[in-house]
Amino acid sequence: MMKPFILDFYCPEHSVAVEIDGSIHDLPASQIYDATRQAKLEMQGIRFLRFSAERVMTDIDGVLREIAAACGE
Repeated sequence: MMKPFILDFYCPEHSVAVEIDGSIHDLPASQIYDATRQAKLEMQGIRFLRFSAERVMTDIDGVLREIAAACGE
């Protein structure tokens, strides 16, 4: 049985997960955990979009366009 994961944002209608990565995600242990977690969830048909926290703060319009495109909107 797979343990539950917490996602930053998830849209079940489109099976899209959005993760906002701060600097903690630059650490090697975090990168391994993130990659493993993402692979397990992708095996369940969930698509991932990852954005740096910096990009969210500086280019929110671009981030939102990418999310909308991934959801077919």
